[in-house]
Amino acid sequence: MTAAQPLTESSSSSSSVDELLLVPPGLDRTYLLDEIGKQLESALALNNGKMSYDDVLEMYRKRMCQLWMMVRDKVIVGAVVSEIVNYVSGKKVLRLLVCGSDTNTTLAGRLEIGMGVMEGFARDEGCSSVLIEGRRGWGRVLPEYHEVSTMFEKELT
Repeated sequence: MTAAQPLTESSSSSSSVDELLLVPPGLDRTYLLDEIGKQLESALALNNGKMSYDDVLEMYRKRMCQLWMMVRDKVIVGAVVSEIVNYVSGKKVLRLLVCGSDTNTTLAGRLEIGMGVMEGFARDEGCSSVLIEGRRGWGRVLPEYHEVSTMFEKELT
């Protein structure tokens, strides 16, 4: 797969191969959005209150982000939230905001499969790169990506 395949009524996986599917903008199927929320729950819990799933849904409904589903055997096994960022310099990037899966699924290997899909989407949208903000372990999973910076945070009381 080289380009994002949007989910449609007829989209299905006839094999056990993982697929990364772009959730079409404006989709308002509660059961689907609820399942994506379950996949992102543990990852969102690690972001120190910067983003909740309600925030993700608001961004999605305002078309400020993209929702992606990792599907295996017609079951959602992971989810990703991305956004397109336009910098003042003119550079345009696809930034992955949060990636998650339920506790029974290892997302790392599955995401590696789906990166080509997101990279194709980014190219189609005129982005010059893909940016992932996350823990250092992603560097082991995605060796083609290089570490640009490390982010530090201190909670103020």
